[in-house]
Amino acid sequence: PRIGLLNVPLRETYANPKVTQKLLDTAYIDVGAWLDGKINDTFARQDAASFVSGNSAARPRGFLTASTSEAGDFDRPFGTLQTVKTGGASGFAASHPADSLRQLMWSLRAPYRRDAVWLMNSNTASLIDRFKDGNGEYIWRSGQTAGAPASLLGFEVSIEEGMPDIAADATPVAFGNWKL
Repeated sequence: PRIGLLNVPLRETYANPKVTQKLLDTAYIDVGAWLDGKINDTFARQDAASFVSGNSAARPRGFLTASTSEAGDFDRPFGTLQTVKTGGASGFAASHPADSLRQLMWSLRAPYRRDAVWLMNSNTASLIDRFKDGNGEYIWRSGQTAGAPASLLGFEVSIEEGMPDIAADATPVAFGNWKL
């Protein structure tokens, strides 16, 4: 094990909504709750975009801007993320397209795989939703109750529209334990 100092620059997010106290007190609807919802939604979208593709200039550095390598965990430098090729020049391989997803899933070390989540946009999810295994079974499982997340190979799928579409040299799918 190596121990070192990791510098994490912090940024502040704030809002200055233009509303008067009189409007808050006399409006027919709860303007304060409406504003709170709008502000929370805006902050959540900004945080998600920064987490995925932030350039560290005015927001956090996103994981898609990190250096990448196909090398395994103990063979690549700290801060370099592992990539798994899909098998096609600009998409998934024509035969057995789900194999690269399985390879990506198993490339994540066991301690991190336990709470791992797939991350992709709706266009990518729409394609992967149709992948089948060797027995003709879909590898994508829709949530069985309202609001329940879909799962892919047994792991939750989170739809993040800031992820790129499938294209040559793009990273349309990410898999990891984002809580750590």
